[in-house]
Amino acid sequence: MSVAVNTRPVTLASVIVSEWTKLRTLRSTLWALLAAVVAMAGLGSVVAAVQMSRWSQLEPQERCAMTRSMWASAVITWRSSRSACSACW
Repeated sequence: MSVAVNTRPVTLASVIVSEWTKLRTLRSTLWALLAAVVAMAGLGSVVAAVQMSRWSQLEPQERCAMTRSMWASAVITWRSSRSACSACW
């Protein structure tokens, strides 16, 4: 015996609505998002603090290498660090 099931086609709009409902109703989603943001900010701060605490002990070539790698990741960091090793440019 088969039962007829009334199904609708899956559309992008219906998927977005169902995912939004899931995000709003599950408490763990909010906690996981908050934990990810805190972990990202905390880890970034720790790495930055460790790197900057070593800055004064670095050789000029190491400073230039670090400055160039910072340029690859952020223009703002590059601009603030460029004056430290202007001889390399």
